[in-house]
Amino acid sequence: MHKCRELSRLPKASKLRSLNFRRTTPGTYKPLLFGDYCNLTGPVDPTHPAAKTPQKLLCHLFPTAKAKGFALRAVPKALLWKVTIPWPDPPYSPAPARGPGSPRLNVSFVRLMSKSLAKSSVVRSKVGLKMKTAISLIVTRGADVETDEKGRKKIVFKEGDIGDKWILSEWTYIHSPTLEVYRMPYYDLIPALRKTLKAVKFQAEILERTVWAGRKKKPRREARLSPTFVSQGRKPDLSGLSEFLPSKAAATRKRRNDKSNSQRLPSPTSVSQGRKSNLFGLSESVLSKATAITKRGNGQSNSQRPPSPMISGSESSPSVRKHESAMPRIFFPSQFNYGPEAPNPLARSASRSEEQSRNRETTSSLSHPSLPSTSAEPAEGENREYSLASTRAKLFSKKPVIAPAVRPIKRVPKK
Repeated sequence: MHKCRELSRLPKASKLRSLNFRRTTPGTYKPLLFGDYCNLTGPVDPTHPAAKTPQKLLCHLFPTAKAKGFALRAVPKALLWKVTIPWPDPPYSPAPARGPGSPRLNVSFVRLMSKSLAKSSVVRSKVGLKMKTAISLIVTRGADVETDEKGRKKIVFKEGDIGDKWILSEWTYIHSPTLEVYRMPYYDLIPALRKTLKAVKFQAEILERTVWAGRKKKPRREARLSPTFVSQGRKPDLSGLSEFLPSKAAATRKRRNDKSNSQRLPSPTSVSQGRKSNLFGLSESVLSKATAITKRGNGQSNSQRPPSPMISGSESSPSVRKHESAMPRIFFPSQFNYGPEAPNPLARSASRSEEQSRNRETTSSLSHPSLPSTSAEPAEGENREYSLASTRAKLFSKKPVIAPAVRPIKRVPKK
C-alpha cells in the first residue's frame, strides 16, 4: 500500500477537529433504493414534499455522482423509513445537534456493499474505514492533492477550505465502493471524492430549490364560524374572531323553520287518533271535522252519516276553504251507500266484470260440454253489491280439466 508521509506528521486542527458518524442516520434506505418495505412503519417525516412520490421516480431524482472505484448518492433524512423493531431496544438516542462553533460535525455516511465485494469482512470494513478517513480529511483539514516541481503528488491542507460547505446536514450519503478502493492511494481517492461531494451537493440544492419547493404545503387559513355554531349561541375561543351575530342567524333559522312547517300536512294516523296540533297552521275546526269523519267511517251506519265537507261541495268557513285543497282526501268503504236509493259509483265497473265472467263461462261450456256451468243469476229484487270475494269465487270455482291417462309404450327387445 502506498504511504502518505504528510499524514504521519499532522498538526492539531484549529477549528473543526473531527466528524461524528454515529447515531446520525434516523432510518433505513432500503425502501427507497430496493423497494424492501419489510418490518418498516413509514417515512421519518410524512410531510416532506417527496414523501408521496413513487419509489421508481425517487430513484432517478436522488443526486448521484460516480468516480473511479466508487459511487456516491444522497438521500434526504426525512424520506428514510423507520424500523418497526429497532435494535437495540430501546434504541440509542440521536446525536446532539452541533452548532456553528462546535469542534465536531455530524455527518450521515452509510456504506452499501455486500459479500460480492469481498468474502472477508476485514477487507470490507477496511474499505469503509478508508472512505470515512478520506471524507474526514476533506471536511476537517481541507485536504487536496497537488503536484510539485518534480512531478510528484503530495497532499496539502487548506485551512480556508473546511467546514460544512462540503456536506448537507439534512441528507444521508450512501457510498458504494468497489474492491479497487482497498489498494487505491489517497493521492487518487481524495481528488475523486472532492469532485463527487461537490456534484452531489450541487444537484441536491437544485432539487430543493426547484422541484420540491413548489410542492410545499401552503399555511392553513384560520377557521371560520359554522352556521350551527352561531345559531346555537356558542362562543368559540378563537383568538382571531371578536364579533359574531347570533341574533340575526337565529332569527333567519326560525323564519325558515316556520315557513317549512306551514307547508306540511297532517298524517292520516294523527287525524284518526284525534291529535290536535297547531304545528301545521290548520284551524281546530278543520281538525275536528276530519276526526269526526274518520270516527263515523269506522263505526256508524250510512244513514246517520252527514256529507263530508271535503267530498261534497257544502258551504264552509273561509279558513276551511283555505285548507281544503291542502287536506288529504280520506275515503272509507262504509261511506258509500250501494242500495237502490243511492247511486253506486262502482256499479258500472261491477256490471262490466260480471259480463266478462259470464262470457268466460259460456265459452268454457261450449269448449267443454261435459263440465257443468257454475254461473248463477241473482234472484229478482236482490241487490247486486260489488264484492271482491264473490268475484274471486266465481272465477276460481271451476274444476280443472284432467287430461286422459296415456298408456306407456312397451319396448320390444330386438332378437
